Amino acid sequence: MKAEVLFEALSDIRGRTLKIVQDIPESKWNVIPPGFRNHVRWHLGHILVSQEKMLFLLNEEASSIPEGFSEYFAGGTDPSTWESQEGLPEGEVILQLLKEQPKRIKQTFTEKLQQPMVHPFTSATGITYNTVEEMLHFSLYHEGIHAGILMAMKKII
Repeated sequence: MKAEVLFEALSDIRGRTLKIVQDIPESKWNVIPPGFRNHVRWHLGHILVSQEKMLFLLNEEASSIPEGFSEYFAGGTDPSTWESQEGLPEGEVILQLLKEQPKRIKQTFTEKLQQPMVHPFTSATGITYNTVEEMLHFSLYHEGIHAGILMAMKKII
């Protein structure tokens, strides 16, 4: 896939994710609907933190995620395991970081898509992603899963 198409997909998918939540008031972001394990704030933070880890941290690139975000939003976390909600990132901060992230990814990785990952990533299904391009493809799939959950949650909330 041509790099420009991949980065357009990244921008488009992120825009669609943000559009899903644009009319959910932040006062409802911490509601966990019946049958769900997480809430809107967690899913948005998780998309942000996961993509940051998959691309920046696993390639030893500088991250712009504020300290403490991973404790709330990394894989395997959920609000029931949080020791405290004190310091929980504000929605405005999460949304701004989500808006900026695709541009940072494009700026950092446009010339590095074919490079091997510094630390290859193996998904829960056992597939290993060895290049930046492969990892970026997987990160789009990952975001799509969470966007679908956000759509379902929006109907209930």
